[in-house]
Amino acid sequence: MNYEIIHQIADHLLLNADNITAYGLYTGKAGVALALFESSRFLHDNAMEDVAFSILQESLIRKTDDIGFENGLSGVGYALTYLIQQKFVDADFDEIFSEQHKTITEGLCVIDKHPDKLLAVSKAIYFLSSVQKLGKTDKQINDIVSKIFKGMELYLSLQFFDWLNIRYVNNKLLVLQTFAAYLKLVHFSGYADFSRSLLSDYAALYRTGTMMSSLSIGYYLGTIIKRHNLLQYEDVAFNNMEKGMKDACHNFLALPGKIDAMSMLEACGKARGEVIRAAIPHETSNIHDIIRTLCPAQAPYAYKGGLARYLIYLLGKGNTLT
Repeated sequence: MNYEIIHQIADHLLLNADNITAYGLYTGKAGVALALFESSRFLHDNAMEDVAFSILQESLIRKTDDIGFENGLSGVGYALTYLIQQKFVDADFDEIFSEQHKTITEGLCVIDKHPDKLLAVSKAIYFLSSVQKLGKTDKQINDIVSKIFKGMELYLSLQFFDWLNIRYVNNKLLVLQTFAAYLKLVHFSGYADFSRSLLSDYAALYRTGTMMSSLSIGYYLGTIIKRHNLLQYEDVAFNNMEKGMKDACHNFLALPGKIDAMSMLEACGKARGEVIRAAIPHETSNIHDIIRTLCPAQAPYAYKGGLARYLIYLLGKGNTLT
């Protein structure tokens, strides 16, 4: 790792931290705090760690009813649980986040009554699973996780049922992206009660050749079938990986997509991961070139796809954080 470029990027984030007006994980202060905490440990910089803690505090005291993962409370909670688990923050989760946790769980408890919002909050499972990993498992969390998964499964089952209908009008690419997101959530959370019939329906359709292949679906389906010994779907996972790897236009992916694709391929021993790595700004690049290459104009410092995310990648944490 290039010490100098990591230091430059971290300093650039520090200088611009006051310009970040959002507070969430993907585009706000919580994501920047994550990157700065990791940088401070790598650089052995206590002053940077103090600033990271102050930025985290700003995101924690923000008042909002948004329980979403990308920009709301569950994303901030996810950042907090990660920092506690990695011993960046010596704190009691309940003492710091109990009020926000209550707001999140109260909103998610009735999510089955609002199916139009269910897909939008499904990533909250990352937060809930992280809370469970702190040893705070309770029936309410299990019930919420089950409701979200069952809602996603119902939606996907209906899409697959009508897939071959000539009158099917939904965006098939978005449906497959939702299925990939579902598999990733099952993988991350270790959820064991996932729908076997949904996998069967998907596999039957995929084998007809009417579905495009997906690297993400192949990878996460592969991890699930190995964990649960569902060997009848090995061909579906393998072909998705092989064809998805060839078909993916990785140079058109945003930074998080490139990092995810590279990580999946390298985890499977695929050399193509190096090709994708070459499409990510090199750590010896000039910081201004890096900003021009990867940073979205609306959130150049963000965890979603800006400097904070690039720092996480350089520090080798791209596989650890979602």
